[in-house]
Amino acid sequence: MSKLDFAEIKRTTTFEKAASLLGLTVKRTKPNQVRGPCPCGKGGERALCLTEGQGFYCWGSHASGSVLDLVM
Repeated sequence: MSKLDFAEIKRTTTFEKAASLLGLTVKRTKPNQVRGPCPCGKGGERALCLTEGQGFYCWGSHASGSVLDLVM
């Protein structure tokens, strides 16, 4: 069984791509930021803030982390 290179996945997967894989519709609000609904259904249509190079924060669930944390 091959090992996953989490550092490589984190480096090459954008938040926009991760959101798309999760079926979330996001809108670009700044050059490095997109916003959309919380994946767990809390908050409004812009509760989830995804900022490339920094991480994500959800105003509905108060969850935060990296692109890997978002999909886990």
